[in-house]
Amino acid sequence: MEANQNTEQQNMETAAKKPWHRKKWVRGVALLIVAGMIASELMSRLIPSEGVVISDNKQTQELINSDLAEALSHPIELNEAYRKAVYQEKLEQKRRERLLSLGEKAEKQIADGEYKKAVETLDELLGEVTEEEADIWQLKIIRAQLLFSDGQTEQSAEACGEVIDAGEDEGGICSFIRSLIRIAQEDYGGAREDILGALENGYPQEDVCSVHLAYCDYYLEDYESVLSYTASAKEQGISEQYDYTILFLEAMAQLQLARYADSEDSLTKLLKMEEDEGTESDGSLLYYRGVCYLGLEEFEKATEDFEKAQEAGFGDSKDTGTKKTMLLYNMGVAAAGRGNPEEAEKYMQQVVSRGDEKTLAEAAQNLLDMYKAAEEAAKQTER
Repeated sequence: MEANQNTEQQNMETAAKKPWHRKKWVRGVALLIVAGMIASELMSRLIPSEGVVISDNKQTQELINSDLAEALSHPIELNEAYRKAVYQEKLEQKRRERLLSLGEKAEKQIADGEYKKAVETLDELLGEVTEEEADIWQLKIIRAQLLFSDGQTEQSAEACGEVIDAGEDEGGICSFIRSLIRIAQEDYGGAREDILGALENGYPQEDVCSVHLAYCDYYLEDYESVLSYTASAKEQGISEQYDYTILFLEAMAQLQLARYADSEDSLTKLLKMEEDEGTESDGSLLYYRGVCYLGLEEFEKATEDFEKAQEAGFGDSKDTGTKKTMLLYNMGVAAAGRGNPEEAEKYMQQVVSRGDEKTLAEAAQNLLDMYKAAEEAAKQTER
């Protein structure tokens, strides 16, 4: 009986002295702070690429907000971690109390969403704690996460870089965070390398990484790779909340590859999803499907979609880019395809007069010149 009690006591002491950063719950907590918040952050960007734009539609924004709310409902539980870190007999009582106090202070600040203050408290702790007392790199990983949560992206990228360069990015968290920062900076090549580095270091959400890689490869113009990664994400069992995002990426890649029938099918499914969910359309999906119909030479359907896109506000007066010009040009092409030169000329003249898209203006002028030459030739024939 006494022997069993002694053995149990020894086990308890060994568990208590086991480094806190090696415990499973700590690694789990470290992943939780990032996983939800940044699962789809990158899909909120709106950047044109050869006339096709990754949309920042309302449904995508709602997904981001829900991920953020989920992440913030699981604040980093530093208190117990610090308790483990300072549970050493050799520490002086005052020093032990000091480190414990800092841990409790940081925990409360994180729970209250005061990430900036939590970083300051963590910096204070890092300035006092030694490597024998705690895992310095684990604390630095947490610090990088807090900087990211506070919106201090440049500082977070620098903090992540320090961890990555030291070969201490356990779980790939810092690589994944930095990839998102690089995407925001439109450094898609660097972001891609970081995502692959995150996976190499054990980042657990392979499915989410596949979606992010697909996004990066879209802007790196590797459209076949986009389709490969979206297929991988689905095979890996990614959550259905990403169905819209994946289908949208597939539709855009298919359109760039001139697979008009496939892209039209994907866009039709997206429009059905928006209709079923009661999402207000901004006209972009209708516009892109209209482009697909042009490629398929279904000019009546293309015209119908372009008109609906215009009614939904695509390229309206608030648009400061070239969406309006793109829409007018393609409506002119559809009119020409339907054998309506008068309507085609009307749209092409508007494209030329707007002058905000040189390539389209030149193409429109060429078509106008062709019509003019044809009219003159017809008059000569009549004479």
